[in-house]
Amino acid sequence: MKKLTIEDLKKNGMIAYEYIRGSHAYGTNVAGSDQDIGGVYICPKDTLLGLRCNYIEQVDDEKHDTVYYELGRWIELLMKSNPTALESLFIPKDCVVGEVHPAVQYILDNKEKFLTKQCLDPLLGYSFNQIKKAKGLNKKINIPENFQRREVLDFCYTFKNQGSQPIKDFLAQHNLDQRYCGLVNIPNMKDTFGVYYDFAAYFKFEVFDKSDDWTLNPDEEDKVLLTEESFQNWCFDMRYRTVAYDKFMDYDYAVKTYNRVINKEFFHYKGIVHPNVTVTNEDGSTTTLYNYGVEDGDETGKERESNSVRLSSIPKGEEPICFMTYNKDAYQSHCTDYKDWVKWKKERNPVRYENNKGHNYDSKNLMHTIRLMEMGVELAEGKGFNVRRVGDDVKHLLDIRNHVMSYEEIMQEATSLKETFDKAVETTTLPEKVDYDYVNNMLIEARKIAYGWK
Repeated sequence: MKKLTIEDLKKNGMIAYEYIRGSHAYGTNVAGSDQDIGGVYICPKDTLLGLRCNYIEQVDDEKHDTVYYELGRWIELLMKSNPTALESLFIPKDCVVGEVHPAVQYILDNKEKFLTKQCLDPLLGYSFNQIKKAKGLNKKINIPENFQRREVLDFCYTFKNQGSQPIKDFLAQHNLDQRYCGLVNIPNMKDTFGVYYDFAAYFKFEVFDKSDDWTLNPDEEDKVLLTEESFQNWCFDMRYRTVAYDKFMDYDYAVKTYNRVINKEFFHYKGIVHPNVTVTNEDGSTTTLYNYGVEDGDETGKERESNSVRLSSIPKGEEPICFMTYNKDAYQSHCTDYKDWVKWKKERNPVRYENNKGHNYDSKNLMHTIRLMEMGVELAEGKGFNVRRVGDDVKHLLDIRNHVMSYEEIMQEATSLKETFDKAVETTTLPEKVDYDYVNNMLIEARKIAYGWK
């Protein structure tokens, strides 16, 4: 099925009703306000007469700033008393763009048929949804601009006394490197692992290969030859503050490790995470979180970007240096939050962002909360569905948007409006619900007009 685009609708003359929606329609727009577009289009008749496999009910842009509903879908939303669809029936004339198709005009001429008690609950629910958005967006507003995606290792912890500590801290305190760790599952303990360490590989590659004081090659000059005795003495004399130091209090283990260094007998543990984990930054660039210059050559890029830790085969007789847990759920939640934040940062209105910066609520969403509740009260009291706000009401709403009122004052007003709303609902003269048969016949009539079947 070919995806319809806004350009397709315009090129093929399918748009039957187009209007400016949002703050420009409400009269609450300010300098820098986005201009959102709404509309209705009529699909080709073959789309309806066939199996409807090519029927597309909605066409919009990437940010959903411009949204067009197919005529039938528009009526379905009106039947459900969708607040956004209801607003489209009562858009001020100065916000209507171009000519209205006779099929849509027929619906607009009968718009009062959609005003029922069913409209009231969605209006109230929609308004409280704005409150949630105000709080949710507030969290993103307060996230520092240098917010970075964290890595798997940041969500790994080991035991310490009666609590825990990050595995990163444990490794740093003991001068160890995650690349030489090997993990095995602990049976019956979810996301808990025994952590083993390849000390021979660590000392070979991280200590002696990088030192100007020792050599494993007796032919080299100006270096001290590493022997079993010098290796053990070196560990003791340096009081090397690692888990290895405790191990080397055992003479046999020190000799065993020395022989493994000399003979290059390494365990080839996979590390806790892949040594080269690449993540994508918000600007599309990539960052290598572990840039050790080591490539195993046996993993795919998918494994390197995995959200799991890596397991290794552990030789018999080896003992763990510690036990570790991995909070995978917290890592996945963090990744979701980071992705949402990057998307929000990319799409946010810069003027709106600066306006809300330093405040504890999103003023635009709370302004719409009060607006929707006021509209609900007016509708319940028989004053109609008033999209355009006027006079002192506009000034009051703009005061909210401009942070003249505190969050607590706005919540107090919302509570008072809710009480007024509830009382108005009890005495409203609105019909109970939309007349299904009437609207069904209305849509049939509109289709006949649209396709010239009258």
